[in-house]
Amino acid sequence: MGLLLVIFFNLELKEIITNTRNVNLIWLAPSLVALFFSSYLSALRWRKIASIYGVDISIDYAVRAYAQGISTSAVVPGGILGGDAWRVMSLKQLNVDNKTAITTVLADRLSGVWILATISAIAGIFSTLLTLWTDEKALYWITSYQFLLGLLALAPILAGVFAKELFNVLLKSSTLSLGVQLSVLVAFGLCIRAVTPDFSWVLLFCVSAGIFIMATLPLSIGGFGPRELGAVFFLTGAGLSVEEGFLASLIYGMLCTVQGLLLTYYWIRRSNKAG
Repeated sequence: MGLLLVIFFNLELKEIITNTRNVNLIWLAPSLVALFFSSYLSALRWRKIASIYGVDISIDYAVRAYAQGISTSAVVPGGILGGDAWRVMSLKQLNVDNKTAITTVLADRLSGVWILATISAIAGIFSTLLTLWTDEKALYWITSYQFLLGLLALAPILAGVFAKELFNVLLKSSTLSLGVQLSVLVAFGLCIRAVTPDFSWVLLFCVSAGIFIMATLPLSIGGFGPRELGAVFFLTGAGLSVEEGFLASLIYGMLCTVQGLLLTYYWIRRSNKAG
C-alpha cells in the first residue's frame, strides 16, 4: 500500500478529482461480470492441468478452491501467492503429494503468462503496422518491450525440446487461457472506458502483459501498488494521462476486491467431494 500512496501523492490532485467525478459507472457492472467469467475459466483451466498430472477433481471442487484462492489474495498480503498457496493446500487435502500440487499451480500460472505475452506480442505487431504509437518517447522503450514479449511468447515452444511434458500442458490449456486473458483484458478495458472514451484497445492489449505481470509481484494486497505503477508507466505511453491510467487501474483493483469479498461465499458454503 505504501507504493500506492507514493504514486498517488505524485499525481495532480485536481485531475484525479475531476476524472473521478466524470467516471461513467455504467461500464463497471459488465467489467465485474467479465472478471467472474475469467475466474470461472481459470478454475476450469487449473482442473484441466491437474487432470494432465493425474489429479481428478470435479468442476465444483475446482471452482470452490479457485474462488477461495481469489478471496484470499484480495485480503492477504503477498498478492497472488496467498491464493496459490491455498490451492496447493486444497489438493493436499485430497492426499495429492506436495510436488504434484505445486506443479499444477505453477503450470496454471505459466499458461496464463504465456498466453498473455502472446496476445500482447501480436497486438504490438498490429500497433506498429497501424502506426498507433503517437508518443515518440514511447517508441524508444516499446521496441525493447515487444522484443521481450516475443521471447516470452516463444520461450515455451523453445523449451519444449527439453520439457515436453510442460509444453504439452501449456498447449492443452491454451484455449482456456486465451478465454481467461481476453476476459481480464475486457474487464480492465471497461474500467479504462469508464474513465475515458479516448483509448485504443489494440494498445491496451499490447501493454497489458507489462501491467499484469507487475501486478503479480508479491509486494501488496490484491495487486494494489505494483499494478498502478505498471498502469501509469505503460498506459501513459499508450495515450492516457498519468491520472487516467492510475484511476482506471485503481477502479479495476477495487472491482477485484469486490469480487474477492463476494467469493467469500465459497468459504461459507459446505465443501463438496473432489469427484
